[in-house]
Amino acid sequence: RTAFATGFRAPQAFDEDLHIDTVGGAARLIENDPNLVAERSMSFAQQVAYKTELPGDLDLRLGVNGYLNRLDNAFVLNERDDPATPEEEVIRENRGTTTVVGAEIEASLAAKTWSVRAGWTVEDARNEEPDEDFGRNRLFRTPNLYGYLEGLVKVGGFQLQTGIDFTGPMLVPRLDENADPLEVIDSPWFAAWDLNISYAALIVDALVI
Repeated sequence: RTAFATGFRAPQAFDEDLHIDTVGGAARLIENDPNLVAERSMSFAQQVAYKTELPGDLDLRLGVNGYLNRLDNAFVLNERDDPATPEEEVIRENRGTTTVVGAEIEASLAAKTWSVRAGWTVEDARNEEPDEDFGRNRLFRTPNLYGYLEGLVKVGGFQLQTGIDFTGPMLVPRLDENADPLEVIDSPWFAAWDLNISYAALIVDALVI
């Protein structure tokens, strides 16, 4: 399966700009740069999938997906504060090109009463131009490695579903109470585990005449 998509975001004031936004108790005003141009995106994805049946009524599925997302003239908010005013002025400008490229692999094995699914993604996301505060090109809060593992078991009317999400290190900016930049740290690996138990009862209504 091959997919391609493109779109744009006009250089205008957005609804979220009209919301009350405060930083350190001061109002935050967002303006558009007079030279702001439309933000344009292009996305391409290529997926190859394989499905087969194994002995014992087992269903095996494998999939590999590669993708490329390119954002030209990406919007970015930069501080342009005027100390003479009580508000904090922020300007929306264009910042080169943002590119996200990656590949993911998924696999699942299912029977009538149970199933197991797993997936893993390798990704690189970075800006063409570094940000003003820290001089970094990599996107913040965006890991290069992440994945998941899920399991499902059905016994009678009971269903047990559990899964764990793995997230690799990422760059995280630290700001002070006035939203001024302090440092960039590498977050550690972390995982989130979910567990769900449900029961479905079959109710049959009998009508006697």
